[in-house]
Amino acid sequence: MVEDLVNHKRYRVDHLIQDSLPKGSTVVVEDMNFEEMGNFIKDKKIKSPDGNDLSEPKTFNLLLKLQSGK
Repeated sequence: MVEDLVNHKRYRVDHLIQDSLPKGSTVVVEDMNFEEMGNFIKDKKIKSPDGNDLSEPKTFNLLLKLQSGK
């Protein structure tokens, strides 16, 4: 995941990279690690869908902590 540094929306970095690639590209995002994805975003100057800069790729826990019972 990466975060838009202005509005703090979060995006899947693999989707942003895939969407920025021209048709027929041979880049396999699934084989990249976080550092390689971050470098790719910087090198290709990929922005968020809103046109803002992005954070470094990192893992986000999307699960919510819930308590059951009383």
